[in-house]
Amino acid sequence: MTTPSKSKLPASLDPDRLAALLRGRAVRLRQKQVLLARFHGTEQELDVTSGINCDGYGRLHRYNTPSERWVPERVPEQPAASRLGVSVRETRIAQLFQNAACDFRCWYCFVDRKSLAGRSANARFMTTEEMIELYLRDGAPSPVIVLTGGQPDIVPEWTLWMMQTLQAFGLSDRSYLWQDDNLSCGYTWTCLAPAQRDYIRSYYNYGRCCCLKSFTREGFAETTAAPPELFDRQFALLRKLVDWGVDVYVYLTMTVSSLTGLSRDMSTFVDRLRLEIHPNIPLRVVPLEIEQFTPTLGRITPVRRRALDNQYIVLKEWLDQLQARFSSQELEMPIHQVPLD
Repeated sequence: MTTPSKSKLPASLDPDRLAALLRGRAVRLRQKQVLLARFHGTEQELDVTSGINCDGYGRLHRYNTPSERWVPERVPEQPAASRLGVSVRETRIAQLFQNAACDFRCWYCFVDRKSLAGRSANARFMTTEEMIELYLRDGAPSPVIVLTGGQPDIVPEWTLWMMQTLQAFGLSDRSYLWQDDNLSCGYTWTCLAPAQRDYIRSYYNYGRCCCLKSFTREGFAETTAAPPELFDRQFALLRKLVDWGVDVYVYLTMTVSSLTGLSRDMSTFVDRLRLEIHPNIPLRVVPLEIEQFTPTLGRITPVRRRALDNQYIVLKEWLDQLQARFSSQELEMPIHQVPLD
């Protein structure tokens, strides 16, 4: 079990060095504490419509509210409802906790930059027991608990500790744990012992959604400010998760400034997903509609404005590519029923 060494913040974005630095800031292993973002006093607070709770360290989020120009999200509500044996309506609003560290700097991110830097000025170290106590004190408004960020995999112990806490509180059968992952650092494999990974893999009410940042190397770099070759790492890490056997889903962002070669690039991307990950994995991909939020207003340039407009054209191409490869029955299959074994 290896813990990355700390380093100084690089002058230009180096996700590997930044992740190592942020891990040193974002977790206290002996105390089992995670640096949790506080929403009050941030620009992000202005965009939270479903409510802030848990003393300002949690927020509620209603999933599956795309615009008329987009497609339904379907996650985590469908897999959560299936695992818990409840209606989708009961899983549409989720309880979110957000860690205060991320090794990407996506221009469209709805989180304040200061809430991604592993600083305690607007965050607090907290155990998962404290998180669940706050969640229960506020009435446990949803059976769906989401670990988001930031990048939760900078502290993969967070997922393990939350599972253990839910089990200790008698909630493991009555709640569904959903984890976001931007497929950047792969600390699940380098910071957890095999027995810890086995525990996570065997936890039934768990889903992991991995965000692919664009469908080309160029789009990835444009989105994240990270080196384009890390686009390929996303595929490698996604393959490891699928092979590991956890219940995996994929977000895909479609904002690109240029549409040149769109059909060719999207065809290559879909085929690569099927060849390198699993033939059915495109059926578990959820396109994410990117909107403007308060923290992003100062980041919008003419090029990024064009990227926002282009995502609707990219979505149509994605859907066309799926229709060329899958039957109507396969395309209509509930997302959690798509087999990956």
